[in-house]
Amino acid sequence: MSIGEKVRRIRLTQGLSMRELAKQVGVSPSLISQIERNQVSPSYSTLKGLARALSEDPSSLIDERAPLEWLLVKKDARRNVYTGQEGVALELFAFPGPRDRRMEVYMVTLEPGAVFVADMLYSDRFSGQDDFIYVIAGTVNITTDRRSMTVQHNEACYLTYENIQSLTNSNQIQTKLIWCIHRIL
Repeated sequence: MSIGEKVRRIRLTQGLSMRELAKQVGVSPSLISQIERNQVSPSYSTLKGLARALSEDPSSLIDERAPLEWLLVKKDARRNVYTGQEGVALELFAFPGPRDRRMEVYMVTLEPGAVFVADMLYSDRFSGQDDFIYVIAGTVNITTDRRSMTVQHNEACYLTYENIQSLTNSNQIQTKLIWCIHRIL
């Protein structure tokens, strides 16, 4: 992975604009753009400034391998997503990268009797999405705009061009599942 690609990924992950990063480094936004597009290599002083502004070690920007934290999400690094729905916990496996990424992975925990109304995970920005759900524990009833199905422990389902309306745990034990959403541009 190039220096420019790493700088861009880290900048976007941190929610910084090119202008904000340039100001922190003390260079022009056009230089940041050129670095990110690999049109120029940063000088040593600019590299140090980029590393400082992005809270990285300069050597991590030079190394061609992707940093481990871009590949591995530890348990305490998952982000809780507020659903406002009782008995539902939603955790996002947040991998750094562009905010318009096309794949999102969630851990969903449903307490007995809980219903997760899933409309908050759909967006009009995309023409559709594929959904993959794997049940780690318990059983979930999935209702889409086309059908309903029950998926049990150690089973999985793959849905194409269907909108999941709700996930329901109608059992007496907690249900846990991994839900991978792949957005179609």
